[in-house]
Amino acid sequence: MGENSVYESCPMAGVPGRSNLIGMRGRRKGGLLARAYIPTEQPSLNKWTAVFLEHLAARAYSQGSIDAHRWALTQFVAWAEENKLIDPSAFTRATIESFQIHLHHYRSPRTHVALAVNTQLARLGCIRRFFAWLCRTGAIPANPAADLDLPRKSARLLPKALEAPEIERILALPNPADPFGLRDRAMLELFYATGIRRTEMANLDLGDYDAFRQVIMIRRGKGGKSRMLPVGERAAAWMTRFLAESRPLFDHLPQETALFLSGYGTRISPGSLGNWIKGLMKRCGIEMRGSCHLFRHACATDMHRGGADIRYVQEMLGHARLETTQIYTHVHIDALREVHARCHPHGRLDDTHDLYGRHGQVQPSGEDLSSKGAEESVDTFAEMVALSSRSLIGHDPVAEAAARRNERPNGDDPPSGDLPQTQPQRPKGGGPSASNPEMTPQTHAPNPRKIKDLGSGVTDYGY
Repeated sequence: MGENSVYESCPMAGVPGRSNLIGMRGRRKGGLLARAYIPTEQPSLNKWTAVFLEHLAARAYSQGSIDAHRWALTQFVAWAEENKLIDPSAFTRATIESFQIHLHHYRSPRTHVALAVNTQLARLGCIRRFFAWLCRTGAIPANPAADLDLPRKSARLLPKALEAPEIERILALPNPADPFGLRDRAMLELFYATGIRRTEMANLDLGDYDAFRQVIMIRRGKGGKSRMLPVGERAAAWMTRFLAESRPLFDHLPQETALFLSGYGTRISPGSLGNWIKGLMKRCGIEMRGSCHLFRHACATDMHRGGADIRYVQEMLGHARLETTQIYTHVHIDALREVHARCHPHGRLDDTHDLYGRHGQVQPSGEDLSSKGAEESVDTFAEMVALSSRSLIGHDPVAEAAARRNERPNGDDPPSGDLPQTQPQRPKGGGPSASNPEMTPQTHAPNPRKIKDLGSGVTDYGY
């Protein structure tokens, strides 16, 4: 009996949907199983990296992050091809560790400088994300970089900042009478006034600057965050002059909306900004690593030195965490030096000390300072022991009683002329006697039961 006979014998034959019901027999709920991706030809490692970069773009990664991954994967693929590693499934943990050692021993062909630890961490992070994506897509059975031991992150060094005279020398280099010089002066003033990054400077559009409010909007900053910053009156004055006199001479491409344009009328790249400021620093004789970021450090340091709260400095720099901004608190050494000189006992030399920290006048150069200093230190120590002994022994009852008897009321004049002077009377039962040796005024000896050791400076009252 065929399928048609079964269909005809069914009491619901001819009802709409009956054919769909028969077709659902033996079919998995939720649809057919997805077929596994089986490429017609085994793709190379270079093709997999191109697909991975497209995946990052689809996930709305920033262009800077995509470029960083592209650069790291390009070096990794070049190293893999040198070692004849083309298939991604051929990589093991030992292979990834070999590439890690290669990064550790790598030297720049131009400067012969090793890669920084943070640079190695960034490159290895890109490789780990790449292999994790290959494992999720089923291109490789396991992730060889899952348990990779990364190098320890280096400690953050204190940032170097330009001093005020150095900044003034750099600002004075461009010629404001020239269109290029006026543009360059406006950019330098904006760098120092706001502390923005060079990428943020290159991404500024004409509508991001509000001349009336004297603020600038930073769009698409690091991490995709935006912020609004004041530019200050001095930078605003240079920006007003630049927009009125210089920028119209550069603006000959209608589709270009950048705030700062090159001589070709196109947007200035971040790399050209760094090379330009590095050249200015070299002309000023400033031998310091870094270029645009030095203005950023100078802005943060001078604001904190001027009394700005660290939270406002964090907002100016656009830091996501306060710990990143707190490093600028260690740069402010002037305030720490002032507090140390004011509060520490040896912070300053007063009039009673010489250059050797001793009391008195400066000794002649031919005098033996070592023996003299030793004698003075011994005398000073004996003097201190004597003073502490008097304060610890207590009061002399006989001397205090005599002082009270000789005391006169306030405002009384001393006896004068032929007026008789009253002699002090001996108190009854309070004079010196054999039964009360502690009251003897001639000896003034301390009670041995109260103080056991005065020579060593240790007092024991025997309580």
